[in-house]
Amino acid sequence: MSDRSDPIPPSAFWESPDPDAPSGVHRKGPTLQTAREVAHDVNNLIYVAYANLDLLGELSLASKAEDLITEAKDSVMRASELLRQLVATPVEDPEPIIPLDELIRDLSPVLKSLLPSEVSVVLDLSSAAIVRATRSAIERIIVNLVVNARDAMPSGGRLTIATRERRAISGLQVELLICDSGSGMVQAVLDRAFDPDFSTKVDHSGSGLGLHIVRSLAEQLGGSIHVESIAGQGTEVGVRLPVYARERRTG
Repeated sequence: MSDRSDPIPPSAFWESPDPDAPSGVHRKGPTLQTAREVAHDVNNLIYVAYANLDLLGELSLASKAEDLITEAKDSVMRASELLRQLVATPVEDPEPIIPLDELIRDLSPVLKSLLPSEVSVVLDLSSAAIVRATRSAIERIIVNLVVNARDAMPSGGRLTIATRERRAISGLQVELLICDSGSGMVQAVLDRAFDPDFSTKVDHSGSGLGLHIVRSLAEQLGGSIHVESIAGQGTEVGVRLPVYARERRTG
């Protein structure tokens, strides 16, 4: 059984397109680009499933094993749903709405299973915002950003997931912040952060699609994304989405 702090990298499950291959091989228009993005997300979900199943060999308590199996099954089912989206005929969603902070709390066990034990997770959720989006769209945004943060902290660190509301010219927005204490990026790398064919991972452990996917999803939801990074100190990624409504809170 592999050590929990050193999980098998995602490249063991799915090989990224060869960046040195001829352009016609790995980039042939929107259809292949969509397939790459979905495969990237499926890879993240399968990694969650594997990490949980790998832990089963280290546990002796049936109750803990049952919880991990449940999380693994949920992750695999989400992967199956993403694959169905790839081949299905698009249909209009009935304008789903999602309480953002509630979704993050529900997703936090899955997010923690993505991370080695050397990475501590802090939730700083202060928003009552409800956004107009599918659950899967918000989950894809969060999982991609958490995976990027994990990869920037190979020796451990601190990951903060925060929400806050802000006023913009267009109206009230909610900002989802993913902050890591990792390696950060120099300006030349930051300038290419959203390039789908650019990756800093020389070992091919990732495809470089994470931020590109997040920006595409944010823009589809009427929002935007910004990245701030300091080499050697860490990175902050903020996704700003329009607030559809606000939760009523008591107490």
